[in-house]
Amino acid sequence: MPKTLAELRAEKAAKLPTRSVRLCLNLELVEKVQRLSSEKADLIINATATAGQGDEDREAKARVRKSAERAEPEMPPRVAEIDAELTALWDQMRDYEGDLQLNGVDGAAWQAYKDDHPPREGNISDTRNGNGVVNTTDLMADLGDWAVSWNDEKLTEGDWSGWLSKRIAPADMTDLVRRVVEMQEFKVTVPPKALSGSPSTLSAESADA
Repeated sequence: MPKTLAELRAEKAAKLPTRSVRLCLNLELVEKVQRLSSEKADLIINATATAGQGDEDREAKARVRKSAERAEPEMPPRVAEIDAELTALWDQMRDYEGDLQLNGVDGAAWQAYKDDHPPREGNISDTRNGNGVVNTTDLMADLGDWAVSWNDEKLTEGDWSGWLSKRIAPADMTDLVRRVVEMQEFKVTVPPKALSGSPSTLSAESADA
């Protein structure tokens, strides 16, 4: 049963929306992981393509089996080396990983921000990352207004602009912009009111109609 106005008045004000985003604050390690992961992907693609060409040549010369499962292509030794390097890097990254919490603002404050920073016509980033409602370049510069804590430790004045934002990868900064917009723009889905009457009654009414 819905709460009465008196019951709602007695409750504390509803909390504003929040988002928690997992980040790594060591750009050098992030770059190394990205570079090695890309190298590994290229090696696997090349090895798979080479194995496929070999299979086609052998099938063209002599069809020994009508339907044989193709064996997994042999990977170059470098793939195993990369896996070992990535494991070591991931261990190092744990020292720099944490959860950045973003706190939302009320509807009036968000509307005022959108009014002051409208989306740019034809701008891909504003459409894709800003849901077409805000200037994403301005929002990225102002992300410190939404960032409140790192691993539950409250950020102090100057943390965001002084050093924190400079240690976040560009792609992660773009993701933070999207998270803020989603947090402020997307409505919470309210379940529909329950239909009155039993299924059999509804079926009968539908049949009569």
